[in-house]
Amino acid sequence: MKRLKKKQIAELDGHREECQTTYDDLVEAVEHFNNAQENLFSEVIDAFESFVNDSQEEWEKVQKAQDAYNSAVTNAEEFCSDIIADIEAFMDNKSEKWLDSERGELTQSWLNEWEQVELSEVELEPPAYDEPDAPELIELEIDGPGDVLNDLPEEAE
Repeated sequence: MKRLKKKQIAELDGHREECQTTYDDLVEAVEHFNNAQENLFSEVIDAFESFVNDSQEEWEKVQKAQDAYNSAVTNAEEFCSDIIADIEAFMDNKSEKWLDSERGELTQSWLNEWEQVELSEVELEPPAYDEPDAPELIELEIDGPGDVLNDLPEEAE
């Protein structure tokens, strides 16, 4: 065969047109998708920033509650220390005989219980938020097939 027949040329032209049209549709769909991605991601960033701001406001409530709790713990620890000091002062004025008595041993046990009280303050850290990564956009890395098909010779040269 030296040359395409008219029917084959017509069929080639149909393929050229169909490939170019569908390629153009694909390019348009990709552009639309990428634009939509960028717009939607912009909304994600706005929502993320709102989330972070709202979270910071809520964190302030946590911080105030933590400060109040830690203050209460400090006050309770000071109270416990005062009670321990009072019990020790009471016991310091007692004789060895009294300390070895049942009442003395009960008082020593009572003191030991107060000395074992352990209260812990809390040091919470606010969570860190990483901004979301932008989505990857689609890139067509091919030439339009209509151009490729247009460059085909219709006869042997």
